[in-house]
Amino acid sequence: MSIILLSLSLKNSVMKNKTLIPLIFLMLFGVVSAQNKDLVGSYKGRGGGIFLFPNKIFVLYGYMTIVPGTYEVLPDGIVLMKPKKEPIFLVYASQNKSLKPDEVRIRFGNGFEDNKSYLQFEDGKTFQILNDNANCFPSLRFTHIFSKREIGKKLTVIADFSDKTPLLTQGLKNTIQFSLGDNNDFLVATTNLTHYQIDGAAALVEKEGYTCLLYTNWGAPKDSEKIVRNLRKEIDKTSLEKLRRFLFAKEEPKDVDKEMEEMLNFDTLDDPKVMYMTVESESISSGVSNEDFLEYNASKNVYKDPCNNIEYYKFQLLETQKSNTDPQKLKLQPKTIFHYECEQPSKRRIYGASN
Repeated sequence: MSIILLSLSLKNSVMKNKTLIPLIFLMLFGVVSAQNKDLVGSYKGRGGGIFLFPNKIFVLYGYMTIVPGTYEVLPDGIVLMKPKKEPIFLVYASQNKSLKPDEVRIRFGNGFEDNKSYLQFEDGKTFQILNDNANCFPSLRFTHIFSKREIGKKLTVIADFSDKTPLLTQGLKNTIQFSLGDNNDFLVATTNLTHYQIDGAAALVEKEGYTCLLYTNWGAPKDSEKIVRNLRKEIDKTSLEKLRRFLFAKEEPKDVDKEMEEMLNFDTLDDPKVMYMTVESESISSGVSNEDFLEYNASKNVYKDPCNNIEYYKFQLLETQKSNTDPQKLKLQPKTIFHYECEQPSKRRIYGASN
């Protein structure tokens, strides 16, 4: 999923030493087996690159960024790329025995500061999650403890796509609903959609003795196909200067980064089914060291790493019901769930106190 799913995800930490790439790519698979073998590998360009897998998956990588997706190969070798965009929200849940009986804690992950979104209680009351033009965020942001009696048994989270390009959001569901059940502690992750996730087209070419990948995602998918076909047709007549924004060179196998080799065994399209939060620092990841040796404490409902003396809350991925909501038709409460603003005072009230 560049999809960026929170700093909750271990996927982000894998990318910490890379630099954001300005374009998205993908690999070819299933047309000509020899050609497919040539395509698999790592392609580097200005500031980042893409790893091409032999299983119809591509992964764009950059600094704190990972954008996976799938592809379709046309008979003429043009590749249609579909970056992963859904689900817009993921919800993880746990039963936290340190909370009071009427308390429900919700932590909204990174990405909510870049996207307008809303939280709706079971009775229909709807709040904007974060104030407009928010700034000055604390380190442990977007965590709030609600009253279970007030929010009810179900919660709905709604994304506002009004500031996104239609090419990026077409066909996406912007609303999820989930039941609390016996859980009282929740992590809500969001996908921060960017132009890197617009569908694109690619092709393998040879240029001045180098194997390279052409790619673009300008405009509608048909427009990208046309651009790539034209570039491929004129590849020998076109200067490197004119191709530099489309062209990325394939690395020699011996030069491929070790972390990219490890990513071959990393299923980037599957969202983590489990998340862990440390009890002491509340840091979050999709995996922990010595996971197979964690000791479960039923009275506290926590898992302890005996080697490092660290306790964790364990969160399971919840099933959600997806639908579409028109944000323009929402009747918002005159207060936001969180309010962060230090440069200018705000007249809007804060819903409770944010931690």
